[in-house]
Amino acid sequence: MATRRLAEHWTATLGQPVLVENRPGGGGVVATEAIARAAPDGYSFGIGNASPISTGPALDPNLPYHSLRNFRHLAMLVEFPLAIAVAQNSAVRDVPGLLALGQRKPGGVDIGTPGTAGPRLVLELLRQRHGAAVTIVPYRGGTSAGTEVAMGRLDAAIADFGSFAANDRLRVIALLSDERHPTRPEIPTLREQGFDVTFNVTFWLMAPAQLPEAIAARATALTDEAMRQPEIQALLTTRFGAMPYRPIFSPALTAAIIAEKCSLGRGFPGRQSSAGVMVRRPWRLRRCHIRTGTPVR
Repeated sequence: MATRRLAEHWTATLGQPVLVENRPGGGGVVATEAIARAAPDGYSFGIGNASPISTGPALDPNLPYHSLRNFRHLAMLVEFPLAIAVAQNSAVRDVPGLLALGQRKPGGVDIGTPGTAGPRLVLELLRQRHGAAVTIVPYRGGTSAGTEVAMGRLDAAIADFGSFAANDRLRVIALLSDERHPTRPEIPTLREQGFDVTFNVTFWLMAPAQLPEAIAARATALTDEAMRQPEIQALLTTRFGAMPYRPIFSPALTAAIIAEKCSLGRGFPGRQSSAGVMVRRPWRLRRCHIRTGTPVR
C-alpha cells in the first residue's frame, strides 16, 4: 500500500506515470536481483525489506547480489513491528505462557508465519536464547496464518502487526518493537516480558548502487514528501499497524539497520532447518519493483 501511495505521489509531482511492478519469487530475491542489475539511470527503483536484503543473506550466503555493495539505500518508508498473536479464547496470556505450553506439548507449539525470513529468525532466536520448543508453519501471508490461529489449527502466529490488528478473533500478546504502539498501548512489547528480541519489518526505497547523487537526492525528497502526508500516516498507523514515520535518509543509517539484522542472522545454525525448529511447508513471498516512465531528476 505504501508503495502504491508513493508511486501516486511521484506521478503527480513528476507529471509522468510511475509503474509499480510486482516481481514475485524467491522470497523477494527475484525483484531484488532485478534492481541490482538495473541501469542506475533513474528509471528503476526498488522497495527493500529485511527478507531479501538482511535476514535473507544470513540464511543463504549464495544470493546473486551483495546487500550493501549492489544497492544505494535511499530512504525509509515504513516500519511494521512483528507481533505474536493467539486465539481470543486461548488460555495463553503472554509469551512466557506460550513457551511454557511448548514445553508441555509434544513437538512444541505450532506457530504460523508469513514464510519470510524475519519471523523465522525471531523464533530461532527464542529457541536458542530461551529454549523455545516450536514448529514453524509457513503460510502465504500473515493474515492467512492468523486465520488458522483463530480457527484453532495453530497455537500462535507471528507476522507484522497489521496482519492481526483488524481480526477480533485474535489477541496480540506481544509486539517486537522497541516501544508500545501508539494506537494499542495496552499491548506489551516482547522485551517488557523478559525477552531481549526486537524486530520491525522495515521497507525502504533503494536503487542500483551507482545512482547519481542528484537523482538520489530528488528521489529521497519525493519519498519524504509522500510519507509525511497526514492521510498516509493515519492510514498506515491506524489500519495497517505501522509505527510512526521516522525520516531516515542517510545511506549510512539505512546500512546500519541492515548490518544490525545481519548480525542477528549470523547466529542462525541452519539453512532450511535447525535443531528444535522444523519447517513443514515451502515458503513464498511476493515483492515489488518500481519502474518509472521517466528518469527521476
